[in-house]
Amino acid sequence: MRHASPIGLIAATLLFASFLTARGEDAAQVVSALFGEKIKKVEATATRSDDVALAAEMLEASRGETVTPAMRAAICEKASELAMRDTAGFATAIEAMKLWPIEGSAAEQAVIGDKQSDLLTRIFQTGKPADRPTAGAMLIDLLVRSGEAKLEANQFADAVAIFRKASTLAPRAKPDAVAAVKSRLELATYRERTGRQIEQLRGKLLESRADTASAEALIKLLILDQQDAKAAEAYLDAAKDEALKKIVALLNKPADDLSATEAMTLAEWFMAAGKTAQGLTLGSVLSQAKAHYEQVLARSEADNLSKTKASLQVKDIAAKLEKMEAPPVVVRAETVPRREDKRLQIHYLFDSVNVTNSTIKNLAAEKWNGKLTGGKFSTSEVGPAMVFDGIDNFVDTGFGEQLATWTFALWVMGDEEPRSQLATGPLYSEGAITFSWHHPLDDYRGKVATFINKEIPAAGFGKLEGKRWYHLAATYDGKTLRAYSDGKLQGETKGPGGSFSRTNQTMTLGCHSARRELKWGGSLSEFRLYNSALSDEEIKTLAGIKPVAGKQAQRNISASGASSTGKPSDKSIDLLKIIDIEKNKVAGRWEMKDGKLIGYAGGVFEIPYIPPAEYDVTIEFDSDSTLVALALTKGEQRFWWGMKGWSHTLCGIRWIDGADMNSNPTTTNFPMSNGTRYSCEVRVRNDKFTALIDGKTILDYKTNYKNIEDQTGYRIGPGMLGLFVNKHSMSVFKLEVKEVTGRGKVVK
Repeated sequence: MRHASPIGLIAATLLFASFLTARGEDAAQVVSALFGEKIKKVEATATRSDDVALAAEMLEASRGETVTPAMRAAICEKASELAMRDTAGFATAIEAMKLWPIEGSAAEQAVIGDKQSDLLTRIFQTGKPADRPTAGAMLIDLLVRSGEAKLEANQFADAVAIFRKASTLAPRAKPDAVAAVKSRLELATYRERTGRQIEQLRGKLLESRADTASAEALIKLLILDQQDAKAAEAYLDAAKDEALKKIVALLNKPADDLSATEAMTLAEWFMAAGKTAQGLTLGSVLSQAKAHYEQVLARSEADNLSKTKASLQVKDIAAKLEKMEAPPVVVRAETVPRREDKRLQIHYLFDSVNVTNSTIKNLAAEKWNGKLTGGKFSTSEVGPAMVFDGIDNFVDTGFGEQLATWTFALWVMGDEEPRSQLATGPLYSEGAITFSWHHPLDDYRGKVATFINKEIPAAGFGKLEGKRWYHLAATYDGKTLRAYSDGKLQGETKGPGGSFSRTNQTMTLGCHSARRELKWGGSLSEFRLYNSALSDEEIKTLAGIKPVAGKQAQRNISASGASSTGKPSDKSIDLLKIIDIEKNKVAGRWEMKDGKLIGYAGGVFEIPYIPPAEYDVTIEFDSDSTLVALALTKGEQRFWWGMKGWSHTLCGIRWIDGADMNSNPTTTNFPMSNGTRYSCEVRVRNDKFTALIDGKTILDYKTNYKNIEDQTGYRIGPGMLGLFVNKHSMSVFKLEVKEVTGRGKVVK
């Protein structure tokens, strides 16, 4: 009789456990069921070596392909607890924390971060000499990430406390991070101080709305220090300064709608304010002035005199910012978020950044934020997703407008294939637009329909299966209704013409809008609604599908140009084909899935390739992280190209003369969305560095690379390329290099 091996039994048990957690069972309870008896056994003994041995066994189990993130977190948490019972197990505890995913809501991530911080502090202070350097570096990295999360959440006092701890430890724990930690502490202290000033002024206005001086001081503080002109609007009634009121109105105007004259007015107002500003406030003011002068340069109607003045001011301000001892607070891309496409009415991303307190932020406009009932976050192959259970989960968009033409697009996966049952689906606006996944009639099942002049034309998406992701889109141009699946046209129907019928139902996701007890079960990863019919090529771009040869799409990289010393090779080296996940993983969790390299929060990965003197790197990726970075080298010097930094708005080279990407000459305002696939090409030349995103040059920086440094301390192999993801996750679809001058080397 053949017996199953222990490894096989563990694998089978983990597979079953993963099934339980997928059904919503508590991960900690499942882990207890798996290892509970062994844990009781080692806890009953006086020796601690068996605790450490069990921790190592649990860690090995956590690496299994079937283990869910929730299970891995629960296993690593218990394994680190067991390993910490003996100093001989500290190395195992460190490994557990490298594998331990920091995921979930902001509050859940903070709890995990606090636990890991306590463990790493103990190892750094009491561990063996061999364990302390790794623990110290990990601790500083963790504290910096935690502090930045507090800054993003406007919890400035907490951020100050965290950065003060990091500042105290950094000289011993990670000396090369001292300057970066100091910079963050200064920023957090500055934010806390201005926050207190704002609250004091608000308190005075509560006592007396006639306090004009306090109102105007508060408005200026909100504009100059917080770059929050929207909040300043609430105090205009108590102000008398008409010029100040005009500035607030202009700042709250969409940036694309500003004229050259209006942009110049804003720039000169900030320059005047800069004459009395100091420290970080001066950095904030100058950065905002620079941004508005750049808007003048971008306006075609601006006269030559205005453009000449703006150009000179931009250069002068850049020089001043470079010389400032205190790093400036870089202005956001626009005071009012830029709408990349004015046709876009609603844009939802279902992640913990854009979904807070049951509200889904509309990234396209100031209104129509979604109201979420229930739902659960999930990480999927297409990006962050929201799971609807088919029982009580749905979203009310609040959208009830009448549209003559329209497009909706979404990433969707149904729990099952479309069935003949009561009508419900991913999107419903009864009397306007419906997408019925289930329907009792064949004419509407798995189809989009619109209500026009008492007619209800429908178009099908083709065959739909359950448990499979699709990018589905539908358009109506006033005459023809079209349905697309994964970028391809699947069905079209001529309509009677005209706008859809008026409806008193707001658009819902995940349930029938008129009969909300009829819920739909499945997952959504992204939702877009336009007030225009998009073209076939635009639909393909949204779906992430490259167009046919000869038709350049928005997400396609442009052809490489000539270098300073030569042209890129015609051949590209596919770097994704030379990596080894276990061998090249430096920190965090990484995996290859469906041809993509996926990294999770805190992940660092080395690419086993040493480039030549001059080269191009192309990376196609999407991410819901607040910062992703590409490690590059010039000779023996490593440096980092960062994207999506500072609340998804900044790109730049990290650390030039000690200044991070938010405050050095490469700081580039380039807002990037979560879940959107981008193509970035960087060109490393002997005398300059160039970066392009989606074929558009966003940075062309002359440099000899001598003042660029790497302050991360990540242990990437000498001369090799690398990747970093700060929060949540990043999916890399393409990573290629073209050699320009010389030959690179694949490290085996």
